[in-house]
Amino acid sequence: MQIKGLFKKPHFLFFCLLLLVTISRIPLLFPDRMILDGDEALLGLMSIRQLELGEIPWFFWGQQYGFTFIEVSFISFFHLLLGYSDLAVKLAMLTLWLLSISGLFLFLKEKTSAPIAFAAILLVSLHPVWFFWSLKARGGYLTALCASSWMFYLAQHKKLNPILKGFISGVLLAVVYHAMKLWFPSSFLVLIAILLPQDKKASLSIGAIVSFVGVFFGLQQLANLNPDYWNPAVANIELWQKNIEYAFFRLKIFFEGNYFLGDIYPIKNWTFNAWVVAKWWMVLSFPLAILQWKERKDKLAQVLFLLAAAFPLGVLLITNEFYSPRYLLPAPFFIMLWCAMQWKNLRYEHITRFAFGVSAFVFLAGSWQLTRVSYFQKESVERIEKMQSAKQLLEDGYTYILCNSPETHWQLMYYSGGKLICSGIHPHDRFQSFPDAVREAYKAGESVPAHALDQQHHRGLDTYFKPYGPHFLIKKPTLWQLDSMYYDMRTYEEWRSGK
Repeated sequence: MQIKGLFKKPHFLFFCLLLLVTISRIPLLFPDRMILDGDEALLGLMSIRQLELGEIPWFFWGQQYGFTFIEVSFISFFHLLLGYSDLAVKLAMLTLWLLSISGLFLFLKEKTSAPIAFAAILLVSLHPVWFFWSLKARGGYLTALCASSWMFYLAQHKKLNPILKGFISGVLLAVVYHAMKLWFPSSFLVLIAILLPQDKKASLSIGAIVSFVGVFFGLQQLANLNPDYWNPAVANIELWQKNIEYAFFRLKIFFEGNYFLGDIYPIKNWTFNAWVVAKWWMVLSFPLAILQWKERKDKLAQVLFLLAAAFPLGVLLITNEFYSPRYLLPAPFFIMLWCAMQWKNLRYEHITRFAFGVSAFVFLAGSWQLTRVSYFQKESVERIEKMQSAKQLLEDGYTYILCNSPETHWQLMYYSGGKLICSGIHPHDRFQSFPDAVREAYKAGESVPAHALDQQHHRGLDTYFKPYGPHFLIKKPTLWQLDSMYYDMRTYEEWRSGK
C-alpha cells in the first residue's frame, strides 16, 4: 500500500518524470549520435565568444529574431564545466528541456492532478515528435517552451502578488515572442485562460501590459542591432488549396519525427505506430470534452485552451513552398495541455493505466528507432572527420580557411575552439567579421587554403585538391581557382556597393 501511495505523491512523480526523460535521451548522448549541425555549431561559437570576449548573445547571429541569450548562456555554463565540446552543447539543451517540462508539470498538476500531469508530460517527452529537437540548440525553440511553461505556472500561482504575477507574465510573454513568434499566439491564449477567472484583474493587467511593452520594445531594439541577413518568408495564403491537400500527410510526417531540418527520412514501423497511438489519444479527447461540457464551470477557458491547441496547426494552411515540419513544434504541447484537461475525470483507472503503459512503450520505441536512421549513420562519420580536419589545420598553423560547404565553416570554427576563422563562398554571412577577416588575410598574402569535403565537387579542379586528412585542400588557391569554385572574394563593402 505504501508503494502504491507513492505514485500519487507529486514530489515522487516529479522525480520519476525527470529521471525517465533523462534516461530516454541517453542514446542521443553517444558520441556517434551527438552531432552538431551548422546552426548548433554557430550557437556553440556564440558561447565561446561570450566566455572569451564578453559578447552578449542576445539574438541569433544574422537575424532580428530568435532570442538566444538563455540557450547560449546554458551552453556557456557547460563549457565552463566540460570544455568546448558537443557534449557540453547537448547537456545544456537537456538541462533546459528538463527545466521546461518541470514548469509544465507544476502548472498541469494544479490544473488537473499530479498523476495526469506526469502521464501527459511523459508521453509527450517520450514521443518521437520532440525526441531529437529536445536536445537541439537552435536558438528559440527551447527558450520559448521554457518561458511559456513557467509563465503558465507562475500566472496560476495563488500566493503571488497580482501586480508581480502580471509583471512576470508580461516579461515571459515578451521573451516567448522574441524567441519564437510561432509560439506566441497559443501562449497568449493560454495566459488569458489562466488569468481571466482570477480576482484583481486591474492589477494583473497593469503589471502584464507595462512589463510586456517594456521588455518587448527593449528586446526589439537589441534585435534591430543585428543585421537582417536571414529573414525568409514562410507564408503564402494563395497556396491554401494545395496546403489543404498536403495537410494530413505533413502532420503525419511531423508526428513521426522522421525529419531533421526539413529532410524527410523513410517511414519506420515504430515511428508510424507512435503517430497512430498519439492520433487516437487526441481523437478520443473530443468525446470526453463533449461529455464533460455541461458540468464545466470554466467553459471560456476550455475554448481558449482548444484554440491554443489548434492555432499552431494553422501553419499547415498558410505555409509556402519552403515549409518545414519544425514549424509545427509548438503544437504537441498545447494539444497535450488541452487533452490532459479532458482526461482529468477519467474512470476505469486500470484500463487507463494499461493504455498509458502501452503508449509510453510505443512512443519510446519510436524515438529510439530514430537513432538508427541514415542521418546519424552519415553525420557520425562527418563529425569525426571535421574534428580531425579542425585539429590538423591548427597543427599546421592555419588560421583563415575558405570552405565550400554551407555548414562546414561553422563546424570547423567550433571544433577548433574558436581558433580557426572560416568563411563560405559568399562575402556576406551571419557574422560579418569572419568573411571579412578571411578575405583581408587572402589579399594580404597570408596562407588561406580552400577546404573541400570532396574534390570531385568541382570538376576540373580535382587535380589541384590534395588529400588532407579525411578531406581535401588547395593550400594556396589562386583567384581563378576560387572563381571556378564560385567564391566571391570581394569584401562586404565592395559587394554591397556593386564593385
